[in-house]
Amino acid sequence: MKNVEPRLRRALAGEIIKDIRTRHSPVAGRPARLLQSSYQPVRDPTGEVIGVSVAVVDVTHHESVTASKTNGHFEPPAFPRS
Repeated sequence: MKNVEPRLRRALAGEIIKDIRTRHSPVAGRPARLLQSSYQPVRDPTGEVIGVSVAVVDVTHHESVTASKTNGHFEPPAFPRS
């Protein structure tokens, strides 16, 4: 979560941030997850930034299938933990 605030601040300053991948450790018996997120400023009709749109997609399964097709087994990619 500590990595989210700087991204929100950058988006509030007008920057578009795409396809950030973060690995999340297992929690309460759930497996590790790989999430992809994007942050985009939301502007009013005058162009002023009034908020941030955030999209988060769990890409764990997609990465697993892709890895399986290329090397026959899944090894989670080494992405920074958040």
